[in-house]
Formats: sequence, C-alpha cells, structure tokens
Amino acid sequence: MTITIVIVFVVCWTPYHIMCFWYFMDRENAQNVDQRLQKLLYLFACTNSCMNPIVYGIYNIRRKRDRVIVNQLSSLSKRSEGSTRKSIS
Repeated sequence: MTITIVIVFVVCWTPYHIMCFWYFMDRENAQNVDQRLQKLLYLFACTNSCMNPIVYGIYNIRRKRDRVIVNQLSSLSKRSEGSTRKSIS
C-alpha cells in the first residue's frame, strides 16, 4: 500500500512541479502556457489528497474480502472434518 501511495503522489504532483521548474528556468516561455492548463495542473496536484482515501479503501476492501474467503474455507474444512469423524465412528 505504501508503494501505491507514493506512486499516486508522484503522478499527481510531478506535472505541477515540472511546470514550476520550467517557470523558474525559463520564465518567458513558461508564461506563454495557457493559464487554464496551469490551473488544471495545480488542481490535478491537489487531487492527491482525494486519492489517498480511495487507495486506503481499495486495500481495506481487498483485505476484508480475503478475510471472508479464508473464514469460509476454514468453516468448510471444519465441516468436512466433522462429517469424516462421524462416518468413522
């Protein structure tokens, strides 16, 4: 999960930081970039805060589903052990 959180952070913030670095290095050309695109890059960076709960939720749902499957399998094996013991007796 940690790796996923870091990847989401990098994907969300990298375009914005590239634009800021470009502005720092070559202000004249960077200012020619459409203002709507610059605002979109900033909004995309801010979506990182919205993506974290989604990532946490995906991992917790998967873990819960796996736990349910394990519980079902263990209950099935206990039932089959019980029926085997009854048939032996």
